[in-house]
Amino acid sequence: MNYIVFEGIDGSGKSTVSKMFVEYLLNKGYSVLYTKEPFTKQIDELIRKNQADKTLLFLFLADRSIHIEYLKKQNFNFIVSDRSFYSTICYQGYGGSIDVEFVTKLNEFVVEDFLPDIVFYLDCEPKVALSRIEKTDAIEHKKLNFFQKVRAGYLELARKHNFITINSQNDLREVFSNVVKYYETQFV
Repeated sequence: MNYIVFEGIDGSGKSTVSKMFVEYLLNKGYSVLYTKEPFTKQIDELIRKNQADKTLLFLFLADRSIHIEYLKKQNFNFIVSDRSFYSTICYQGYGGSIDVEFVTKLNEFVVEDFLPDIVFYLDCEPKVALSRIEKTDAIEHKKLNFFQKVRAGYLELARKHNFITINSQNDLREVFSNVVKYYETQFV
């Protein structure tokens, strides 16, 4: 089984590109499980109702624990996930108010040795990403500042853990093409 994760800030295109990659793998004849975090409907609803960093951290950890146990029981050629524990490290750690090392240690406890084989990090300037998801041109400074910190966290993790960093400010078809090129040159 190959476990492939797509990471990036909101509006980076990771959900769209990860689904395109699933279709690509299915068309190649592979069995593929597409998943995303948050995983459980009940915890996802609680996450959407809460904004406190501590609360979000522990909700994501609980959800991730359930998710990982589920994934370990699967028998597919590929598991493709929209987000993983790296999101929590970046959002609640780098972008939020919780010590990054503490967030990392808690995630290591939950994940244990179930780590992605490949992480595609879709890198996008926060202003561009937010313009894709905001309905107005007015981007709050606080929100922009938050996403800049989250992006800086992703860039640090990408260097530290050898993520495949892809510029996602381009057309999403081009971003997807770059994902496939990397995959085919390295793994096919």
